[in-house]
Amino acid sequence: MSAPNAVEDLIKRVDEAERESARVRRFGTVLMAAGAVLVGLMATLILVGWPRGMGVFTPDAVQARRFEIRDGEGRTRATLGISPDGASQILLADSTGRPRLRLRVFGDGSSGISLVDGANRPRLVLGALPDQSTTMVLADEAGRTRAVFGLTAAGAATMLFADRRGVTKAGLGVDQHGLGTLTIVDRAAGNVEEGPVEPAADSVSPPPADTPRR
Repeated sequence: MSAPNAVEDLIKRVDEAERESARVRRFGTVLMAAGAVLVGLMATLILVGWPRGMGVFTPDAVQARRFEIRDGEGRTRATLGISPDGASQILLADSTGRPRLRLRVFGDGSSGISLVDGANRPRLVLGALPDQSTTMVLADEAGRTRAVFGLTAAGAATMLFADRRGVTKAGLGVDQHGLGTLTIVDRAAGNVEEGPVEPAADSVSPPPADTPRR
């Protein structure tokens, strides 16, 4: 190949390379522009759709074994999870991280709410059992039960009161038939006084003595 032909061939190759490079640069520019437009569209959809609760951005479920909420100091203030005894529970803590409220649901369907003091002792407990009975228990600073209020599935209501030793001293109840009973323990002699409380005129009258109660 002569020198002039070689030079012309080299010039052609350089021109083709420059044209190919220009095409690549144009394609890259178009691709970058398309990517910028796509990112802009996604950002617009998120900013506009998120406050309106668009389902496409709302997951159907978030799964975990435990959730914790911490304050600005890093202390755990709320916990959602499963307790060691298998109950699902929510714990709310004070600024020191100590639990003050417990909400629990057990495997048998019973549920309860406990208000706890700084020594981690329940002071007020509300409970609902699977048999449809409900109970409220009040305890003192030593953890001793001082008052119990209950309602059975049959409709009987009871109130019990204890002294600082936890010994029951008085009780008041109304059974499912409307018959009331008052029990008082004499502090000095330890005697027990018990008797019925006459129902009000508009209350349900108890069944006759010869009628068996169900």
